[in-house]
Amino acid sequence: MIERTWKLGVTVNIIVVNVYCYGPLGEYRRIWDDICEIRKNHVSKIWFMVGDFNSIRLNGERKGLSSFSIYNREIHVFNNFIEQAELMDIPMVGRRYTWHKPNGTVKSRIDRILVSSKWL
Repeated sequence: MIERTWKLGVTVNIIVVNVYCYGPLGEYRRIWDDICEIRKNHVSKIWFMVGDFNSIRLNGERKGLSSFSIYNREIHVFNNFIEQAELMDIPMVGRRYTWHKPNGTVKSRIDRILVSSKWL
């Protein structure tokens, strides 16, 4: 996490978080819980989170796998994190997926930009 202050006539505090999640869902939950706790202490600042969250928000964000039901828990946990952290998911323009297997059989939207309402 980076916290910067710029003076452009006014003081602007921006929290920038670069995320890379890898491993089981339990590991992500710990990271997201920590981020939510930090966010509570810095709610007055502008937040910008970017990176590989390795999670999807909707079933349609993953293509090429036989069963989407195993991702329902992941989807619920990730959406709950975004809501608790009071962040917004910036929509993608152009491409639908951010990751794919080299042979193109599996595709996912796992990379995102999440921002606080003050960012907008």
